[in-house]
Amino acid sequence: MHFVNIFEDRLDEYEAFRREKAICLRYIGGKEDVEHNKTSTLKNESRCIEGIENVVNICVRPKSVIFNIYEPEIMSIHIKNEATVISQKALFEVLWRVAVK
Repeated sequence: MHFVNIFEDRLDEYEAFRREKAICLRYIGGKEDVEHNKTSTLKNESRCIEGIENVVNICVRPKSVIFNIYEPEIMSIHIKNEATVISQKALFEVLWRVAVK
């Protein structure tokens, strides 16, 4: 929920940019996050894993991975490494399969 709390007033802008770039959003998070996503203005697919709240937000992109940390302050780590992209994508797909719809 840290992303929502920080960017709440700019979600429409974020969503317009995401549509323009044809970025798909699949989200795995805690129950509160997933429930919020069901009513969010952001078009997404969300699944839940209990107890996964307040972990690092990971954005897997075609050629990079971005780790976003929202507490105690915003910090982003951008890694441009093919092996890291492949590894994080594989990890996400495993978690996606075990997460609850």
